[in-house]
Amino acid sequence: MNVLIQKGFNLEKAGPVAKLYEEAFGAKFASAIPDKAKRIQLLSDCFVPEFSFTAIFEDEVIGLAGFQQPNGSLTSGIGMKQLIGKLGTLKGLWACLVFSLFERKQKISRIGDGWDCCR
Repeated sequence: MNVLIQKGFNLEKAGPVAKLYEEAFGAKFASAIPDKAKRIQLLSDCFVPEFSFTAIFEDEVIGLAGFQQPNGSLTSGIGMKQLIGKLGTLKGLWACLVFSLFERKQKISRIGDGWDCCR
């Protein structure tokens, strides 16, 4: 079994990466964005691939490790503008409120802020 580990991912893999992320964190994000399809689409559109490592097997993404640095994170592309733009004003503001409860700043440096998931 040859698994390729690479930094980031090509944008054509954003959908499968978002689905994998959803498997790991969908329940946590559901309070902010109850519609699973909209969550996956938002993630796919807003991920910042350079803040991740992916595991690829036979051209399929089987693992994802997102990380946070002072200049960004895998999910740093999800902001108020994107939430309101993708979900509408009321649902977008609700998602902003819920996500603000998850927001935290790292106190120490780590290699991985969230080792997300593997199949």
